[in-house]
Amino acid sequence: MKSNGLSRVIGWFTGAGAGHLPTLDLPASMSRLNQVAALEVAYGSNSLAVAASRRGLAVGLRLKLDVLVAEQQLFRVRRDLVKARADSILAGLKLNAAVGSLGEADLEGVNALLVTSASTDALAPGASNPSPSTQNLSTPGPVP
Repeated sequence: MKSNGLSRVIGWFTGAGAGHLPTLDLPASMSRLNQVAALEVAYGSNSLAVAASRRGLAVGLRLKLDVLVAEQQLFRVRRDLVKARADSILAGLKLNAAVGSLGEADLEGVNALLVTSASTDALAPGASNPSPSTQNLSTPGPVP
């Protein structure tokens, strides 16, 4: 049963039955990795900006709107980071499938990575993360 599922996944990645071979775009793959690295730096920077805005609000130097704008930017960067990571993983799987080295171990590795990242992710579904509109913006809190 596992091999049948693996065959379907490999067929999907390689385009088997569609009458074409997958194209490899190595510069785009490297660009994805660079994008992930840049977004990780941007996420850290935006996290600091949110913390600074909250502290500024607490001492009266910032408005609630400033905090909300900083949080909105943080969530945008977070969304882009998650998408870039997913695209990078998918590109790696497609590359392995194209060269004929995609195996069950590769898929299990990706699955383990996804399970680990979901369990340690503060913003994962089911995690208690109040929305910015329900947080008490007058006191600085932990950065999401």
